[in-house]
Amino acid sequence: MKKTDKKIIQMMWEIFSVYFKAMLFAFTGGNVTLPILQQQLDDRYHLIDKDKVLEYFAIGQAIPGVISLNAGIMIGRDICGWPGAFAAAFGTVLPAFLGMIFVTLAYSFINEMQWIKGSINGIRAASIAIIMCNAISIAKKGKQKWEFILMIFSFVVVFIFNWSVLTVILLSGLIGILLVIYNKYRRID
Repeated sequence: MKKTDKKIIQMMWEIFSVYFKAMLFAFTGGNVTLPILQQQLDDRYHLIDKDKVLEYFAIGQAIPGVISLNAGIMIGRDICGWPGAFAAAFGTVLPAFLGMIFVTLAYSFINEMQWIKGSINGIRAASIAIIMCNAISIAKKGKQKWEFILMIFSFVVVFIFNWSVLTVILLSGLIGILLVIYNKYRRID
């Protein structure tokens, strides 16, 4: 193995370990890892400048996808090419993957407990009540008759005729746009 290969492998390990450790505690989203990543990648390992990390995070927010994964791929690639991008991506995704496996296994175990089932059913009932309360308050804010008609239409086609929710949302949006255009041209006449 050449010296450059050893150096790339070492940098890949450093990138992976920094991202893995940072993402272990990113419960509220990847943005909270920014200071940790800046400190580790610049101050500890001297792989990339803090400002460059911030720049890649800004770009990662501007493109579709998970911000920390987008930024990690760009940072890793900047440090040591595609192997670095792979190491950052793997370090970003692995903690969430392991966490989901743990939650799935734990849920399979605790799902058999009656008090857990009861609490989940209670939460489900409360969630439905909150959603209904929000729907009623949104309905009260409807100022025009066509908004109320569109709400009733959407409810009927989803729950009675089993239309796709996505289709109803897109159709309702299109109807709303057409009604705004119609009202705009009606006022001009």
